[in-house]
Amino acid sequence: MELRWRRLKRELRNDDQSIMIGEEELSIDYIRYAIAVERNLRMLEAGLHTSDDANEIAVLALKKACECYQANWCGFIEVDMDLGLWTVKIGCPAADAEVTEDNLEPYESADILPRWIEAMKEDRPMIVKDAEEIKDTYPDEYALYQRLNVESVIAVPIRPRPFGFLLVRNPKQHLDRPNLLQLLGVVILQQINTMAVDDGRSMTFSPEDIQDSKDVLIHLFGNLEIYTSLGVLTEEKINSPLITALTGYLLTDKKKYHRSIELAQIAYPETVVDKENPSKNLKALIHRLNELFSSISDDRLIPPNVNGYALNKELHITTDLDQFELYWRQAQHEVSIIRKVEYLKKAVALYRGHILSSISDQIWVVSLDAYYRVEYHKVVNELLKTLFYVEDYHDVVKCATESLMISQDNKEAYYWLVLALEELSLQDMLREQLQNVKRIFPKDEYEEFMEKFQTERNKRNHRTADKENVFSRFHMGTGRNDKRNTQRNTGLQQKHRH
Repeated sequence: MELRWRRLKRELRNDDQSIMIGEEELSIDYIRYAIAVERNLRMLEAGLHTSDDANEIAVLALKKACECYQANWCGFIEVDMDLGLWTVKIGCPAADAEVTEDNLEPYESADILPRWIEAMKEDRPMIVKDAEEIKDTYPDEYALYQRLNVESVIAVPIRPRPFGFLLVRNPKQHLDRPNLLQLLGVVILQQINTMAVDDGRSMTFSPEDIQDSKDVLIHLFGNLEIYTSLGVLTEEKINSPLITALTGYLLTDKKKYHRSIELAQIAYPETVVDKENPSKNLKALIHRLNELFSSISDDRLIPPNVNGYALNKELHITTDLDQFELYWRQAQHEVSIIRKVEYLKKAVALYRGHILSSISDQIWVVSLDAYYRVEYHKVVNELLKTLFYVEDYHDVVKCATESLMISQDNKEAYYWLVLALEELSLQDMLREQLQNVKRIFPKDEYEEFMEKFQTERNKRNHRTADKENVFSRFHMGTGRNDKRNTQRNTGLQQKHRH
């Protein structure tokens, strides 16, 4: 095969227009293109045998496209047809090109590219041989090309997931032949999906509560974490306070549809929202969130809807706030002490500090956080009181100490802690905690605390003394009865002898 191509290339002359191969007449341009395709695919195949890194393989394929078309850049752009956005998923310049993407926004509007959208829908290539030719007919598209330094472009639709175009920018040859891009698109799409799967595997952790692919468990206490049967999406991976705020706000009312301007004000609290086009930047955030969520789910977290924006109602979404409320209600209605303590401990374990701690200064988060902080104190105090009255003092000390490490402003937790230390006769720890109370509490609250503590201490001392008196009288009474019984038995024995 290689010898045949070499022989064929030697036969080609620049002044020839075509050449006969067997009974078929082929153009010189087509033959040169076929040779370039064969050479680049062969080199790509060789690269596949030396690397199993998905990103390296994808970049190699992009570079081969640049070489074949003599383009200065090749990349895959993902298109969100519902939101009308596109973004560069992966791209690289030609080896000898000095190309930057400084003029490219993270998310560009697809609304100004109606021809591209039609090409995507009809599954046909998009070829622009000279951008100047569309200057008057498609001014918005032309303005985009000017900003991105596009003189010509070849693009082919790639599907099914992700959805987009594989394109080369400013190709110098083979502008009518997109076939190589279609072949490379298969390779690149596979590598993109492999990278997405690898990302999901690196985050894998499935809580016991998740039983189905539609189950989604979301933690809002502390940092945002989204769990599915396929993995977990952490706030560190999301890496966007704007997306964190948007997700958290939608979770406060999962059934409601929210307007664009409402969500824009949440995502951009310090920015004056454009009332004419409130969804201008919001669409980019929603696209990015859905993109991140796709690494752990086959469903969209926020699907498009004419009524506004809301979480996917086909998903079974539960938050730790929901679970916290459920355990608290169950504990309040439970008659069994053992099960009550179990529910209370489960609720306490869910609380990890401030709600969405990275954006805890936002107004709507502050009010929500204040509510659940009070509820957490109620749960902890009910747990400590229950444990104390069943005389599980060691568990009181443990639970109180752990809760105070999270929330030091729960004064009642100190109360049950010092009472338990008193019962356990741990005097050094008791003195230390009383000093903490004196240091932390205002003077009037400290005096009130000590009065309450002394009152409860005296009550328990009286109860203990009463128990000891009863116990003492019981033993004294038992002694007298034993004496009478002895005397009675002795008399009976004497009488029996007589």
